[in-house]
Amino acid sequence: MQHGVTETELKMAVKEAKVVLLYLVAFTFSSVAGTIIHVNKCPEETQAYGTVVSVDITPCPSEPCVFKKGSVVNGTITFKSQEQITNDSLIKVYGKLPSLPWLPFPLDQPKACTGHGLECPLKPNVEYKTVISLEIKDAYPSTQLIAKMEMLDQNGKYVFCFEFPARITSSSEIIVSN
Repeated sequence: MQHGVTETELKMAVKEAKVVLLYLVAFTFSSVAGTIIHVNKCPEETQAYGTVVSVDITPCPSEPCVFKKGSVVNGTITFKSQEQITNDSLIKVYGKLPSLPWLPFPLDQPKACTGHGLECPLKPNVEYKTVISLEIKDAYPSTQLIAKMEMLDQNGKYVFCFEFPARITSSSEIIVSN
């Protein structure tokens, strides 16, 4: 009786290891990846000339997105503009709590063409991706809100504006899904 492994057993072990590795990679990717979420155009947005193709929020494993204090939320917005956009365009993020006006969530860099993956000028009718990163500060209240992201061109006109429901929680809160 030999204590070695046969070639067939070795091939099966390698095949099983590949399957396990594939599942681990898929699980890791799905838990790190965001969710392409459903968004609504901003109600006041009557003159927007851009089109939002998709919005991917990370981390956001399900809707509404739950953002934990002390974390960084990344939004990848795929969009098209019908006009050229220059370096003077801006990205803004707001939150709306019940019975309060829109409150700004300051970005480290509000200029759309600096630090958000865009190289301006942006050409008309070309698909672009911009990444907006926002730190969820411990000072923010734990609450449900409507989040709003907008991009304004060099003339202050909306390129895009959209809203989606979200929730801010402390890292110690237990989240119960419905």
